Amino acid sequence: MSAAMPSPAPAPAPAPRRRGLLLFACSLLVVAAFLAVTWFIYDSKTGDMTVLQVGDCFKNTGSMEKPRPEKLGCAETGADYSVVKVVEDGVSGILECADAPAATGSLTQAGTTSRVVCFKANATANSAV
Repeated sequence: MSAAMPSPAPAPAPAPRRRGLLLFACSLLVVAAFLAVTWFIYDSKTGDMTVLQVGDCFKNTGSMEKPRPEKLGCAETGADYSVVKVVEDGVSGILECADAPAATGSLTQAGTTSRVVCFKANATANSAV
């Protein structure tokens, strides 16, 4: 009696639809990562208060909730504010700017390092109008 050996079952071919979905998902992840890195770089270059020093002037190109100071020359049109005090590792604009001469407002940047910028209206730009 000769026993016939069953032939091995062929390996199942990968489903083309599943491979396509996996490729699509990977592509989406790559695009999302690229957009996140691009936004992080853009966001870190705009609204950065580390460029402001005492005596500098700036305008707010953002909103009250999310200010974006843009440094300008004090005689330039739009330079609405003048920096009167800068506090590295500051906690609160109210506390840090209480003793600043003529300060009418403040910006607080929090993160790995915090910074408070106290400012007043820029008299140079306002008198040029």
